[in-house]
Amino acid sequence: MDKITYRFLPLQRWLVLLIPGVALPIAIILFGLKIRFLYVPLPLAAFLAVWAPNKALAPTTIGDAGVLVRQPLRRRSLAWTEVKSVGVREDTGRGTDRWVELEMVSGCRLRLPAPLDSTNGGDPLFTEKLETVERYWKTATGAMEPGRTA
Repeated sequence: MDKITYRFLPLQRWLVLLIPGVALPIAIILFGLKIRFLYVPLPLAAFLAVWAPNKALAPTTIGDAGVLVRQPLRRRSLAWTEVKSVGVREDTGRGTDRWVELEMVSGCRLRLPAPLDSTNGGDPLFTEKLETVERYWKTATGAMEPGRTA
């Protein structure tokens, strides 16, 4: 099978990058006006300016050998043999966000940055992408679906 790379959809990228794009200039302007209560928001806005691109620009590549998650500040590579199961993590807060989540043999969980399905900027192909990740994992490990025998 070929390698497949998933990225945030353009609307999802735009929404994530909008937060620091608005917060940082406002914090800098107000900080320049010497408003002292901004000693906390300015570092927070600076943190968002680093965090948002790290999330919005993080592609997930899957292939026969495993998964590669590349972020501007971190790169993580996993072999399929390290993965115990593939599932969906659903967070409900101000909406519903769904990510592909890998449960590792070690017991740790890894939420893949993409694909992402969200109330704001949903991905109509999320289920298909999830099934593709599962298919790659099952092909590489010979994993069976629960309740099925060889």
